[in-house]
Amino acid sequence: DFHIHIISFILAFSVFAFLFIAGYSAAISNNRIFNFENNLPSWKKAQYYFVYGTKYVLGSFIVIIPSILTFALASWFAYYFQSLFIPFFVLFSIFAIISMIYLSIASALYCSRLKISAFFDYKSIVKILVENFNSYMSYLTAQIGIYTLFSIVLGVFQVIKPLAFVMSPML
Repeated sequence: DFHIHIISFILAFSVFAFLFIAGYSAAISNNRIFNFENNLPSWKKAQYYFVYGTKYVLGSFIVIIPSILTFALASWFAYYFQSLFIPFFVLFSIFAIISMIYLSIASALYCSRLKISAFFDYKSIVKILVENFNSYMSYLTAQIGIYTLFSIVLGVFQVIKPLAFVMSPML
């Protein structure tokens, strides 16, 4: 019973710390955008950092909901209707790529305003994307390359692990 309280306290503290750090990071970005002297945010406003972090995480989560739903649908279709897995996987991939680009722009916009409405200012987000299209395509290419490399490395370890298990009695 005592251990449950300790674990609950650690989890609650971790969530609070994460939201506080996210909010402080957003305040640093906001300060960097509007204050060319590059000073760190004042600790006099520390009570707001938790709120900024909560708005940031909530806005980010709402933005990725379509990707989560298409992933859930793709998984469900893969289980019950294997022939429909590929179309839903492609749809999920498209939503994931769009979410990745959209979220990066919306996050920057949030940091400039510190208002959750920045995540849903579609007109500004599209304008930023159009004005910086080549940069975002480079970003997307780099992200896909990193994910692909990460997948290959994990795939190699998935092959090596069973081989090591099978070969271990022979050693």
